Amino acid sequence: MENLESIKAQLQENLREIIGRGEGVRDQIRQKDPGGNWSYDDLGIEGEFDDVLNRLGDQNRKEALETWQALNRIDRGTYGICTECGGKIEPERLEAMPATEYCLSCAKRIETKRN
Repeated sequence: MENLESIKAQLQENLREIIGRGEGVRDQIRQKDPGGNWSYDDLGIEGEFDDVLNRLGDQNRKEALETWQALNRIDRGTYGICTECGGKIEPERLEAMPATEYCLSCAKRIETKRN
C-alpha cells in the first residue's frame, strides 16, 4: 500500500474537487434566465435539467461523505480494513478506489443484496 500520507493527500484533493463540483451544481441550479424569455417548452426542459442537477448534487454529497469517512479511517488507523468483515482491503482495490470501505468480496455481496 502507498504511504498513508500520500493517500491522505490524494483523498483531501479529491474532497476539494468534489466540493468544487458541488458549488458549480448549486450555481447552475440557482441560475435563472435574466431576460425572462423562457417558453413553456423551455420551462419543461429547465425542470428536467434541474432534476439532473439535483441528482448530481446528491452524488457529490455521497462522494464527499465517502471521502471524508476514508480520511477519518486513516486518522483512526483503520484505513485499508474492511468495515464489513474486518479483513484487509486488496491494495489494488484501494489504489483504484481510495475511499472504499469494503473488500471486494463484501462489496460484491452488498451490491447483490441491493439488487
